[in-house]
Amino acid sequence: TSEPLKGAELRLTNQEGNVVGTLTTDKNGKVTFKNLPYGDYKLEETKAPEGYVLNKESKIIKITENDQIEKCEYTNKAIKGSVKVVKQDEDGNLLAGAEFTLTQGKETIGKATTNADGIVEFAGLSYGVEYKVTETKAPEGYVLNEENTDIFKITTDGQVVPFEYTNKAITGSVKVVKTDESGNPLAGAEFTLMAGETFVGKATTNADGMVEFAGLSYGVEYKVTETK
Repeated sequence: TSEPLKGAELRLTNQEGNVVGTLTTDKNGKVTFKNLPYGDYKLEETKAPEGYVLNKESKIIKITENDQIEKCEYTNKAIKGSVKVVKQDEDGNLLAGAEFTLTQGKETIGKATTNADGIVEFAGLSYGVEYKVTETKAPEGYVLNEENTDIFKITTDGQVVPFEYTNKAITGSVKVVKTDESGNPLAGAEFTLMAGETFVGKATTNADGMVEFAGLSYGVEYKVTETK
């Protein structure tokens, strides 16, 4: 963006390979090597300003005239990174449809939803900034994991910060109470649970006239029938 950068370290060596000097750019992004004798020199950046990528280009400078001024420009690319979230269930199956929100302090940077591979990624994140990634909507059929919040910073260029999050599937149960016409509980009644044409299980009421089928999946149409 052509903004001056303070804190870049530059080294100048002569044609014999001896270091003439090492200087650090000021608030105007400038250094000046003075009183250079006639000859060839090599200029190199040896340390980038904080938050920027080192520019490895070396420049050859030739001093051929008295009071000659040679001007050189170096540009540094800002360090950028990304965060990659992988979403899965308790069995390791990848989950689409989980919404994640990226924030910086109180500011929302972006929202994105996991794809068919259970992945969402936020790219172009700045160096040294404290970001927070949070699951704000669970995939359909799964419980929102409110502990799915992580704080991180980008420290190197091209860095990909990885996170893996797991969602618990939504489950429920059906409870049957069996009584006679007077409301007395009846033990020994058999009930069968089906999911479409699929047999799920059979159970017999206990002394309290109760039977329960637990661990039933979200969104499945079940049918409970007294079979004995």
